[in-house]
Amino acid sequence: MGGPAALTQDFHNDIIQATKRQLQTLADKRKTRSQRPLSELADSKEDLALIEEIEDFALEDMTKLLYYMDQKHPLLVMVSSVKDLGFNLEDSDDDGDDE
Repeated sequence: MGGPAALTQDFHNDIIQATKRQLQTLADKRKTRSQRPLSELADSKEDLALIEEIEDFALEDMTKLLYYMDQKHPLLVMVSSVKDLGFNLEDSDDDGDDE
């Protein structure tokens, strides 16, 4: 027997709890960064882009794990919500669209 069914219920629960904690931590970090004044962010734009890229990789891995365990797991929505909290700094300079 393989796949998610091979996990004990305790192990499954521990994975979900750890994922919830990590999602909350990432959400808090992204919210805190978004509340910083733009003048503070200008100096560290490259650093912030790298940090968010690393966070996005972690979020993608969480998505893969949750999807593997349950394709309709409710935490998949939370992962998307946390990802949306990012700055997307790389896109902000190249926007030539003036609506």
